[in-house]
Amino acid sequence: MLFVCDVFDGKEKGRLRLFNNWYKKYQGDDILLKIDYQTIFPDYNLLASLLIHKENVLKDFVIKQFQEFIETMKY
Repeated sequence: MLFVCDVFDGKEKGRLRLFNNWYKKYQGDDILLKIDYQTIFPDYNLLASLLIHKENVLKDFVIKQFQEFIETMKY
């Protein structure tokens, strides 16, 4: 699962905290791996996260694609 915290009302950090709390409360680190990513634009910071099953055979590929996707948003 990929989620991007909406930045247009200035509450993106609060949204990320909420997702982090849900992750800790309901899943922890047992099954899912959570990758956070932040990129800075002139007018805002983009906050995004990826949740992936730790035993997913395509985990490394998906993580790499996620990182590349976020990087393309800079342009």
